[in-house]
Amino acid sequence: MGLLDTPLRQAAQTVLKKFGTAKMLRRYINAPFDPATDSAERTPIDYTVKALVTEIKMREAKGPIQMGDFRMVFAAAEISEEVTEQWKVVEPDGQEREILEVTQYNATDQAALVELYYKGRRSGAT
Repeated sequence: MGLLDTPLRQAAQTVLKKFGTAKMLRRYINAPFDPATDSAERTPIDYTVKALVTEIKMREAKGPIQMGDFRMVFAAAEISEEVTEQWKVVEPDGQEREILEVTQYNATDQAALVELYYKGRRSGAT
């Protein structure tokens, strides 16, 4: 851990807790294979973070990130797991949104902020 990691992580968490809104992230883990049902259940694990969310405008669209998608920024210290594109953003109505891209911003060797883009309510969004 570098000299700036702890203060930067704390500052990011303090600011986002004050100004962010609650958002839910979900990841799935596979339960052990059950030979009786010939399947392995996927178990959801939910995390709530305080995040800043903005809608992508036409000038910000790039590659798979399109107008109407969303950008979300939250303090990395809020989740002990590394967020990946396999996770989902869960809307208040329970609908899961696909994460398109995840970037972590580090001070030295620990992430302070996580920025992710996820699908909005455009046609074909999941």
